[in-house]
Amino acid sequence: MRSTPLLVSWAAIGLSATLSTVAAEPVGEPAVRAAITKSIPRLEQAMKDSADQRKCFTCHNQALPMIAMAAARQRGFAVDDANFKRQHQHTVDHLAGGKARYVEGRGQGGRVVTAGYALWTLEVAGQERNELTSLVAKYLLETQKKNQYWHQSSKRPPTAGSDFMTTYIALRALQVFGADAQQPALQERSQQVRKWLQT
Repeated sequence: MRSTPLLVSWAAIGLSATLSTVAAEPVGEPAVRAAITKSIPRLEQAMKDSADQRKCFTCHNQALPMIAMAAARQRGFAVDDANFKRQHQHTVDHLAGGKARYVEGRGQGGRVVTAGYALWTLEVAGQERNELTSLVAKYLLETQKKNQYWHQSSKRPPTAGSDFMTTYIALRALQVFGADAQQPALQERSQQVRKWLQT
């Protein structure tokens, strides 16, 4: 059964929100745990199908489900580790395939949203900083530098729908994967974002 990107995105967001509720309350709510347990294989199948059919990374079929799977695993739910590792590698391969575009400062399709979500996916997969993540972080620091925030390149809710969300995704990625040498530039961008948020 093939899932639509929107359905998968909403399922992942719903699962993440449910997991946040579970974390705030004592574990043991049978109906909530049953719903999460039932949702996990569906999200995993959507990730697998997407990776089988596409070489590119997608926010709706890799990032959001991977974020949900990492949250589920942290809370004791069974997750397909082989598929989790496959999605991690799929994301690395996609970024590596666009390395020349990052070197040129052009990024990949989806621009800031793709770069930010891809790094978020690598974060939840346990990826350490390396040359590739630093290169993508540099792209995020340099792109739209004249703005106080990162502007969205498309409206594709729920994965991308506002400048606020795009800015959050970029800043989150930079805080995790920004290289030591990039910290002064990151602090400067963070100050610009703070000013934007206060207006």
